Amino acid sequence: MLSVPNWCGRPTNEVLPNDLVINEEKGLISVVVRKIIDNEYLVIPKYRALSRGPWSTKYLGSLHRLIELYAPKAVKSTLTYTIVKYSPHYGVPIPVEAVSSNMTHIYLCSGSNIDPIRDISKLDKYSNYKWSNIISYLVEEIGLLEINALNECIWPTGSLLLGSFREFSDIDIVFRIDTSSCYKRTIELVESFYTSSPNKLQSALTPQYIAREAKWRDIGTEILRKALRKWQRLRIGTTDISISLVNVSSRLKPETRIFVLTNKVVRKEVYIEPYQISAGDYPGLVETSNEHIVSYDGIYVPLLFEGGKVVVQGIKAKIILGGETLDAIVVGVAESKTFMYRE
Repeated sequence: MLSVPNWCGRPTNEVLPNDLVINEEKGLISVVVRKIIDNEYLVIPKYRALSRGPWSTKYLGSLHRLIELYAPKAVKSTLTYTIVKYSPHYGVPIPVEAVSSNMTHIYLCSGSNIDPIRDISKLDKYSNYKWSNIISYLVEEIGLLEINALNECIWPTGSLLLGSFREFSDIDIVFRIDTSSCYKRTIELVESFYTSSPNKLQSALTPQYIAREAKWRDIGTEILRKALRKWQRLRIGTTDISISLVNVSSRLKPETRIFVLTNKVVRKEVYIEPYQISAGDYPGLVETSNEHIVSYDGIYVPLLFEGGKVVVQGIKAKIILGGETLDAIVVGVAESKTFMYRE
């Protein structure tokens, strides 16, 4: 086994979205979604320590993956493994983890601790040099980033961040969109898919991938195919790369919104102004001329961010924030068949 990544250790800095929390007492590794209040974070349980498993880490040994994909139904199936609290903000029980420097049973693997130049050799060691190939492509081939901007705008998460990467693993990358320079670079990535030659950028949205994701959401593959954006899952060489858009500053604020869902399902066409930074919050949220569109399912966030004329089937809801009440349509819940797509 390789040495433990130097970006994993006792939590000392602010916890970032998509960081990995290791709870030694529970033998559980979870992905951070957003802050709820104080040192309590909404998380998604991802790995559990077992005697045998295809992944491993020095902290917990062999690992079993609890969740293969992040569809709401799949996330709901993991709740028996972690601490669950009823959330008055979301109206449902949610998985949470408390993270602070005085908790001796908690470790944190954080993208904020990665130095893009100092740690590139270690990232290559874990990924069999796939990380260098990806960075070289983004920096040199398409000119999307400068090497010194990497830790500001993008960093790895998933198995590469944990140090449990295997040859069959995808590489998961966080794209920060809430600073002006990173926002600009993310838009350049999106638009490069429509302006570059087909040989420059390839999508990894295979029929097999779409079928698997659609099945967990109880929707047709054609609907999901029209929902997915080509740039949200790239292929560089032989490596598939999943991109998560994150509004870090919003996700690190305590949750103060209250989402009140009705029993009414609506379907309508709306226009979403492109490139709204709020799409990278959790839940993903954008404004239209008449209401807000809210997604608890991250697979729709790239579509929310790219915007345009979109068909939405979702649940009528209200968002209460202080003394203000906003109309909303919610998609991406486990209890109802909801979706959005662009023709």
